[in-house]
Amino acid sequence: MTYQDKWAHGKLIERGYRECESRYALIRDFCSERFGRNEAFSVCDIGANMCYFGIRLSGDFPNCRIMAFENDHFKQRQGHLKASGAKRVMLLERRLTLGDVALMSSLVRFDVVLALSVLHHVGGSV
Repeated sequence: MTYQDKWAHGKLIERGYRECESRYALIRDFCSERFGRNEAFSVCDIGANMCYFGIRLSGDFPNCRIMAFENDHFKQRQGHLKASGAKRVMLLERRLTLGDVALMSSLVRFDVVLALSVLHHVGGSV
């Protein structure tokens, strides 16, 4: 069993041990109110795990693009992402540091940043 639910091709494939649907509903509703269904927007998912949120967002919002970061069990997660058919989710193998986030803030802008259940893993002053 994985931490997050596995989602692919518009449906739940396997439940994880952390509930995802109600948390996704909050994110989906926020994005719907802020961007509407067809407006383009970008998402950064830090600690993406099984890319549940990115895969769901890419399915519900046709102009959403997601950059996701995960370093644990990367090949398993990359395999699931590929099998999911979510072509607008880019998964990168990296555990972001505060320095990475500071550098990224001067290089790139995201409309939405997801850092769900990851800040307790970050060292230093958050």
